[in-house]
Amino acid sequence: MDEIQALLVIQSALGLARDYYQTLLMDKISTDSDYQEECGYRYLLLAMNSVFERIEEIENEQDERENE
Repeated sequence: MDEIQALLVIQSALGLARDYYQTLLMDKISTDSDYQEECGYRYLLLAMNSVFERIEEIENEQDERENE
């Protein structure tokens, strides 16, 4: 498995985790922003963003190699 495949699998898993977080927060178990911090929702979003950015970097690098 290469890096981009692994990142795509991780991105998918993080997306599923985000969906569960959103269900948790939308079901009004707690919509308090302190609760979002406490349960790690912000860190999940940061991880998703980092994975997305790395995938973009790899794709841009591949495009540059193909265009050389």
